[in-house]
Amino acid sequence: MEKQKKKQTALAAEPDTAVATLPVEEELDQITSGENRNVQVTYGAGVQTLPLAGLRVSDARHIARDILNVDPQAAVLVNGGEVNPTHRINAGDQIEFVHAAGEKGRF
Repeated sequence: MEKQKKKQTALAAEPDTAVATLPVEEELDQITSGENRNVQVTYGAGVQTLPLAGLRVSDARHIARDILNVDPQAAVLVNGGEVNPTHRINAGDQIEFVHAAGEKGRF
């Protein structure tokens, strides 16, 4: 029992090294001024509505990777057009991570 307490204390004392660099809630509130932050995110057959408005596309990719298993190399379209990773997402945008299809019948 005492070993378990020491282990828990040691784990609590260690810094969390896997901290994401996403904006904090207060920063998002300032960016969107309390508006609806929902956007539609698509990857292959998977579609989700997520509160990503105000984030950069690179941040949205990180979140979508965990939810939709998005390929890290997938191209990103916002409202049908390619954008760079620093593009800020607006409420109501449609984000598509392009799912690369394989080629059949090729030798």
